[in-house]
Amino acid sequence: MHLSKRPKKAANDFSVLLRTVLGEDRFPVDVKALAMEVSKNFEDPISRIEGIEINGFEGMLRASRKKPAWRILFNTTTRYPGRERFTLAHEFGHYVMHRRPLTAADYANGASPIGLDFECSPLQSNKWKESDREREKQTPLRRFC
Repeated sequence: MHLSKRPKKAANDFSVLLRTVLGEDRFPVDVKALAMEVSKNFEDPISRIEGIEINGFEGMLRASRKKPAWRILFNTTTRYPGRERFTLAHEFGHYVMHRRPLTAADYANGASPIGLDFECSPLQSNKWKESDREREKQTPLRRFC
């Protein structure tokens, strides 16, 4: 499966995929199932999605420390309804749009790759650098939340 690196195209591709597989009654989207299933098509799939309780943190796409794979972590202490689903979709968007694909060669020397994680802070976009602001705007799955 090829995933587009253009946000609107990626969102439309997922919409077509979901309509084809699930029909018109596809909402609300099971973002966790979608992320796990779609990522199986790559050498570096999402191996775990986990909710955690932590302040000052909304979500993270993190490279596995042992093999070419990714984890999504999301904050479960949010005050806003639907925020967990939004964050999960947002982190899956980072997987689709921005990750550097991992291979076995990245782990060949026994060390895990560093500096590849995407960490999303609480909603304070006025404090983001311009490059962070642009990357955060490019998440294709926001419309499914």
